[in-house]
Amino acid sequence: NSFKDPIFQKLWSMAEKATDGALMNHCGGCHTPIGVLTGSIKHDAENDSFSAGPLAEQGVSCDVCHTIRKTNYLETATQEHGNASWEIDPQGPAGTKRGPLKDAVSPYHKTEYSELHTKADFCGNCHNIFHPGNGFPIERTYDEWKYSPYARAGIVCQDCHMNPVEVAVRVAREMKPPKDLEGLELGGFAGMGASKQREVVHSHQFVGGNTVVTALLGGSDDAHAAAAKERLQNAARVDLQLLPRADGLIDLRVKVTNTSAGHNLPTSLTDVRQIWIEVQVKDEAGKVFYANGLLDDHGELDEADTTLFNAVARNEAGEVTHFPWEVTRFSRDTSIPPKGDASARYTFKAPDGSKAITAEVRLNYRSYSQHLADVVLGAGTIKIPVIEMEHETATLTM
Repeated sequence: NSFKDPIFQKLWSMAEKATDGALMNHCGGCHTPIGVLTGSIKHDAENDSFSAGPLAEQGVSCDVCHTIRKTNYLETATQEHGNASWEIDPQGPAGTKRGPLKDAVSPYHKTEYSELHTKADFCGNCHNIFHPGNGFPIERTYDEWKYSPYARAGIVCQDCHMNPVEVAVRVAREMKPPKDLEGLELGGFAGMGASKQREVVHSHQFVGGNTVVTALLGGSDDAHAAAAKERLQNAARVDLQLLPRADGLIDLRVKVTNTSAGHNLPTSLTDVRQIWIEVQVKDEAGKVFYANGLLDDHGELDEADTTLFNAVARNEAGEVTHFPWEVTRFSRDTSIPPKGDASARYTFKAPDGSKAITAEVRLNYRSYSQHLADVVLGAGTIKIPVIEMEHETATLTM
């Protein structure tokens, strides 16, 4: 739920206080569009939370998406998709609902075909975020897709995020929209009482990579988190080389390829998300003699000595920040673009007398650092899960 996510709620409250109320509608525009349109958002500064009434607190509900009639991005300050650049007509003629079907019929409301609902432009209304004060692009998921091979192949957000993960993997592998993939049965009836079978019936789970929110909201159904984990575990490939050098040292070369995400890895708030390489090298007895990218006792990384794929955001004073309202620039961005790759090299000396060594490499992901979760929610509130995206080994005989 885009509204009830506790980490978002806390950060939103912190932003509201830090900016003297300037960001209520800016954040609410994508996290509770109904709350913004009805003016029902209320800030409880004492408890660092927001309320907006039962309908608005559904966040991005069915009605929100299916009453959007156009994107007005050309009328925005940046003239780019983002920052809630949608236009909603909640009443319309008899509450018309819009969608991708040209002949949809409903006994409850009028229906209307919307070409916008078939395009990534629809998602770009909220999945590009610019700082409302300085215009800096804080989140560029839509643009990452727009300039990718996926966009050139006619593959849109809905093709992956409104289909099961196995379909998304095939879309990425074959670079075709789902309707063009052979051997798939994606059709059926789009709703109860429907009289016509459709070529593709879309899932409305909209699963990404976040495995945290379900646990924070106290949900007993972990299917959403499991689906997010499965997507992460099908997003990248890791290739290893162990190479002896003339000086007696050994190089471990690691290549990470973004094989299956139509946007960067990671995406969204890339200064908050973390993807990193974890390395453990063992001798023939299984004893670790070299390691990199391990979490310490507090669940933190030595970021200066770890290969991280993310962005480093800085505030006006040039200090590192993880608060979106403070961001003025990125001093580094190592996120991996669609179908792109990144490499890392580790150099070490094997123990004397070693007959063989084995490098064990993991590609890990988490939605937030443990430190940020502790700062925002309070220490001990939640342990941010680390998702193992890939796990590869390589052995070198000495």
